[in-house]
Amino acid sequence: MPEGRQTLPDHPDRLELVNMEISDLGYKVIAQYVVLGPYDFVTTIEAPENRDMRSGMSKLRRLRRWVWG
Repeated sequence: MPEGRQTLPDHPDRLELVNMEISDLGYKVIAQYVVLGPYDFVTTIEAPENRDMRSGMSKLRRLRRWVWG
């Protein structure tokens, strides 16, 4: 599977799609950063409650949108 930074030039709308998925779960994207190292991007997300965040991240993980360290 190509890394995010490799696919972004061909699919510049990818970050917006990820943000929409996060928003659809009822969360708010606070910030996004492109970083060096094992991860291409870091996204800071706000959820109403911690338990909501755990549930939503499980849903996103099942969609294989995220890589966990």
